[in-house]
Amino acid sequence: MSQKILRIEAVCEKVGIPESGVYALMRDGRFPKSIPLSSRRSGFLESEIDDWIAARVAERGRLNEKPRRRRRGFLHAMGAQRYPGLELSEQTKR
Repeated sequence: MSQKILRIEAVCEKVGIPESGVYALMRDGRFPKSIPLSSRRSGFLESEIDDWIAARVAERGRLNEKPRRRRRGFLHAMGAQRYPGLELSEQTKR
């Protein structure tokens, strides 16, 4: 299996993050490390970038599984005292 090396410009285009963001994530250990190609050039393995993207997609799925807190309605926020004839249900009082 041949592995393709991507330059930073292609990586930024692929992940949608600017160059400074890629290097900041790499410095924090949250992005694949670059591979030195010469004294002034480096690249990234495309397979590692694809794996990183797949992990972000999987993480998104886990984050969306958290139960969401129900927001209180407008009338509850305004307070029933401002609307004397209006009764709030027990469910909205919580």
